[in-house]
Amino acid sequence: MRKTLTIGFFFFTAVKGFGQITNQRILSEARIEYNVELMALEGPDKGKVPTALKGATQTVWIKGKSVRVDFNSSLRKQTLFYNGTEKSGVVWKESGDEQYLTPLDAVQWLQYFNAVDTSAPVLTEEVQVISGLICKKALLPRNDTSTLTLFYTSQYIPFTKGYDPAFSAINGLPVQYSYITDGYQVTFTLKIVEMIPIAASMFEEPKSGFKLLEYKNPRKNGE
Repeated sequence: MRKTLTIGFFFFTAVKGFGQITNQRILSEARIEYNVELMALEGPDKGKVPTALKGATQTVWIKGKSVRVDFNSSLRKQTLFYNGTEKSGVVWKESGDEQYLTPLDAVQWLQYFNAVDTSAPVLTEEVQVISGLICKKALLPRNDTSTLTLFYTSQYIPFTKGYDPAFSAINGLPVQYSYITDGYQVTFTLKIVEMIPIAASMFEEPKSGFKLLEYKNPRKNGE
């Protein structure tokens, strides 16, 4: 049976003091979609928002220990394949007619997300209702001294974490998160959760038609 959450649909109500959330669900097989919004900062740090990234979306597919993350924009497509058992993965990028594939072992997978410090997040008691879900706020330090602001719900728990190391220590599903980069703010907001059967073929890595690129850690020499 398909179970779908859409923006504006409250499938539970807030109780006194925003008490415990009931009917917690483990996302062992699901499709999760986010809208991606970019907003220029004000003042001297204001940057130009890349037109090609406007209207971008991100979709997460989960099937047991396998996770696929698709980021789509008018300019570029990127897919991450994550193996939750080995904690390794593959980055597949498409730009125009070119395709590139980069395998990552468990250590390299963490290095690939080097912009985020995977140390313990700062959990707060602040509560907001976002996309119809009661969410708590967390602050995640980034290696560039900035902070990623996260609102997450405990109503849903991804069966496999680690596909984005920033959220590995969070006991819940990211509903909205934002960070600053190049003079503008990037915000991901949950649009839909579907607890539906996902075909195993969704997690099959490309076998041909791409250029194989070796991963190089940008921080190897202490940058």
